[in-house]
Amino acid sequence: MAMRRIGVEAWFDGVALHADGPYLITVADGVIASIAPTAVTDMADTCAPFAIPGLCDAHVHVFLDGSRLVPAERNAQVRSGLPVMLSVARANIDNSLRAGVTLLRDAGDAFGINHAIRR
Repeated sequence: MAMRRIGVEAWFDGVALHADGPYLITVADGVIASIAPTAVTDMADTCAPFAIPGLCDAHVHVFLDGSRLVPAERNAQVRSGLPVMLSVARANIDNSLRAGVTLLRDAGDAFGINHAIRR
């Protein structure tokens, strides 16, 4: 089991702000296992001033390159084939995660890219 401890001064749970820290957030296998007030953050693997839940993008087409706005370019991308579309999807997922978006809701596609990338 991979475990990580993050020391924060404050955190937001989506409803309430908890600003009377410090707190120790324990993450086990990518899931928050506990959040506890603590007197010290010496046992933390890393520290941050503030923690919030990951963001959600509720309508994406993960296989599309959003920088292509010209219809002919978008049509060419759709005809580019499965390997290219999977590559674009992986890049979009990586870019979203780096921006703090931890949940993508794919609106679907005729090629099954969202199902393939999930696997």
